[in-house]
Amino acid sequence: MEDSVLIIVTVVVVVWYFGSVINSIIAKSGKMATREYEVFEREQAFRLAKGKEELKAKAEKFKAESKSTMTDEELDAFLGI
Repeated sequence: MEDSVLIIVTVVVVVWYFGSVINSIIAKSGKMATREYEVFEREQAFRLAKGKEELKAKAEKFKAESKSTMTDEELDAFLGI
């Protein structure tokens, strides 16, 4: 009887101790993942803005080189800008 109580108490203490360590690790990994995601969002926004600028430059080049009669608004609508 005493052995089973000692085993139960030992198991509870071990689970409690490692549970706090595991919670700490999970909390730190969550913070790290949040920071990584924020960096990813900034890089993605930069890439999209850069892509829009490149598309605008291509549209201006196309407009200058072609003999299109499209207005700026029509060309923007055509290219989805």
